[in-house]
Amino acid sequence: SYQRAADRLKTIARHLMNNEWMKYLYGDGGSVQGDTWKEGRLELKSGSLIWCAGQGQAIRGTKHGASRPDYLFVDDLENADNVLTPMARSKLSSWFYGDLLPALDKPGNRRVRVAATPLHPDALAVHLSKQPVFKYIYVPIEYVNAEGARVSSWPSRWPLAAIDAEKAKLTAAHK
Repeated sequence: SYQRAADRLKTIARHLMNNEWMKYLYGDGGSVQGDTWKEGRLELKSGSLIWCAGQGQAIRGTKHGASRPDYLFVDDLENADNVLTPMARSKLSSWFYGDLLPALDKPGNRRVRVAATPLHPDALAVHLSKQPVFKYIYVPIEYVNAEGARVSSWPSRWPLAAIDAEKAKLTAAHK
């Protein structure tokens, strides 16, 4: 949604202004902040623009000056509602291919990154992973290492005990 994207953009703004590593790389906040610094749009002193949009928004024709967006980061575009039915999945796919991608600079001049958890076997994320133009990395919640031991892919967030508890809860719910 737009609101979730705007919330994430606020986090980016806070990092640009306060993160010690960002200050080390780019100087203090005053050296990165451009003319526009509000909800939904951050213009950097370099002239680069970081802006956000939500799924389904009309974005065709979007430009910053004479430039179309050249980098797109899509984070968890799908939700329970837009993968629920074939029609909902088709609507999302049509927006992604018919509005979002055409709003960007031409292929070769743009980069697209998608972070997603597939919520349905026919989800957009699944379809994208099967296209040769998209390279994908699959990160399971856990894996078996070379020594044969189970290892969490994200131990600080999902230790093995939490994974086991979640699996038990989901298994019980589907019986």
